[in-house]
Amino acid sequence: MPKIKSKKIIAIIVALIIPIIFLFFNFSKKDNNAGKNKPATDKNAVFVLLDDKEGLVWEKKTKLSEQSRKFYSDKIKNIKEKIANEKKESELVVLYNNLALYESYLGKYRESYELYLKALGLKSDYRVIWLSLGDLLAKMKAFKSAEAAYEKAISLNKYIGMNYVKLANLYKVENPEDYDRIEDTYKRGIENTEQSLNEDNGVLLKEYAVWLGDVGKKKEAIKIYERLKEKQPQNKEAFEREINKLK
Repeated sequence: MPKIKSKKIIAIIVALIIPIIFLFFNFSKKDNNAGKNKPATDKNAVFVLLDDKEGLVWEKKTKLSEQSRKFYSDKIKNIKEKIANEKKESELVVLYNNLALYESYLGKYRESYELYLKALGLKSDYRVIWLSLGDLLAKMKAFKSAEAAYEKAISLNKYIGMNYVKLANLYKVENPEDYDRIEDTYKRGIENTEQSLNEDNGVLLKEYAVWLGDVGKKKEAIKIYERLKEKQPQNKEAFEREINKLK
């Protein structure tokens, strides 16, 4: 009898444990699948807006001629057809970038923004796309986000002068009286670009000189123009004229 009772007890325990194990296994499996099926969050995105979406310009009426509007619309149609048939990611990145640009010309900033994200989703280390995205965000009045995009471009290649020109121009629009931030950007750009063996920062220097003259720092502006005369002797006369205006 004791052996029979003990067998019954074991059978009862096993009968109770098996459903619990089954339920636990199913719950764990569902939980794992739920995690896999969750949509991508902002934390997983290549780029996240830092500005309040409600205050941004997502669409703008553009003053385009019918001819220009048709030209851009035809370009958009053509690029969309190419995207539908394209398999190579490297080609798709270029197509998405170009399509985003044309959409922005038509004032369709939301569509343009989404297309830049698609391009970055395929190739997030493409500096030109980050610069183009920054330009779009500046038009959208998303200044914090634009700053982040330009800084990303700088991090990908700190030796390109245009990166700093765009960032400085952004600060001029956001707060033209924040002289320190604007000048620090120009100086940082000049310092970094001059470290490059293939240094080409003429545009950066010229933009800096013009800005210095505009804010009344004439002596500093003249010094930059003098540097430009040495770097670009073919434009010496043009720089001399700018110097004479500042004297």
